[in-house]
Amino acid sequence: MRKKRIRAGHRGSTTRILNHIDELVAAEDLDLSRLAQLRLSLEEKLQILKQLDGEILDLTKEGDLEEEIQDSRTAFMQLWSEWTR
Repeated sequence: MRKKRIRAGHRGSTTRILNHIDELVAAEDLDLSRLAQLRLSLEEKLQILKQLDGEILDLTKEGDLEEEIQDSRTAFMQLWSEWTR
């Protein structure tokens, strides 16, 4: 399904943003402006992922709903825990 591939790309991009945030926070000279930009990017990505999850659920066959919901929830919780640490 095309939307799942798009979602996977956004998940990867979100992970890269989180890695940039980690590097920035670990640096001696913290660039608050860049950190704010990355935070906005991260919030946008999370909104996109939420929307894509909803669209994918709408297209998912009833028998596969539980698995798709679990997959979406697991990925979202993983990203959320990275963001809030």
